[in-house]
Amino acid sequence: MITNQAEQLRPGKRICLQPSQALAFSRSAADQWLAINISDGIIRLATSQQQDSADITLAFLSHSDSGLIHHPTNQQLHIEAITETTFEILKQPIPDRDNKDVLSEWLFELHLIRNPRRAEKRLKALLELLVERLGKRTAEGFKLEFLLPHSRIAEIIGTTRSTVSRSIGSLRESGQIIINNDLNTLTLPLEQHNPER
Repeated sequence: MITNQAEQLRPGKRICLQPSQALAFSRSAADQWLAINISDGIIRLATSQQQDSADITLAFLSHSDSGLIHHPTNQQLHIEAITETTFEILKQPIPDRDNKDVLSEWLFELHLIRNPRRAEKRLKALLELLVERLGKRTAEGFKLEFLLPHSRIAEIIGTTRSTVSRSIGSLRESGQIIINNDLNTLTLPLEQHNPER
């Protein structure tokens, strides 16, 4: 969720955000490349087509995602903290071929998630992607140390919030996911995790 008090991010400034806090990166006058260096935490990178429209998730990034992000001309980027997060943003010259574009990787993965017809399969694919990229392996399974709102999941997988809520309930009942609301965690048990999606 983008806050009403969204600040303009300044390249090179170290930024600390609490969960759900969000900032806007001003529209670029010309195409540019950005390096988002995350020290701690997880952020959601988003954009919106118009100022008053809902934002669209582009990627989730953590300290393990190193690379560059292409900031297209006239697109406003939003950064939302999913967990307590510390990061900085640096403008970069046009990259050489050795630098990877982490945004393109995420866009590709999120696009594939929207392919299955059934919402429950799309939900399961999203959860598997999130635990692979942002989770931790534990004795119980693969654990995410944050929960996304059902409305955000619905936006990502292309369905309604109520469908997401029903699907999550179904996955919990069948033991395919374990959610601990007190600890704000979601676990995919080892026998349920499908690394090949």
